Amino acid sequence: MLKKQGSQFICTAIDGELLQRISDDQEEITKRPISEVLPAFGASMNDNCQLTKKLQDGLTFEMVCQEKVLLISIKPSVDEFGQDVILGTAMDMTGVFPLRVNQKQNLPEENINFKIVM
Repeated sequence: MLKKQGSQFICTAIDGELLQRISDDQEEITKRPISEVLPAFGASMNDNCQLTKKLQDGLTFEMVCQEKVLLISIKPSVDEFGQDVILGTAMDMTGVFPLRVNQKQNLPEENINFKIVM
């Protein structure tokens, strides 16, 4: 779960095997900006969180983190205290679809098998 603090979205609760591979210490991940936990090429996690909050709709996208291709789905919600939060899930899609890389930029090109779904 992510909560907005200033211009950043901060991890307040995180769980799952995939994220445990990023850090063994879950306490280390919580209270950190999501853009630090899951750094990305191109649009950052923070940008995607801002977009889903603005649209008040779910967002599904692909990103590369620690040489893994992740499929991430996020959506805005409200917690038990009435505060706006972002809920999400991440799946490791490494090897499912080939990741094409533009050698000039060393950034993943748009995968024709993928699009943002809103």
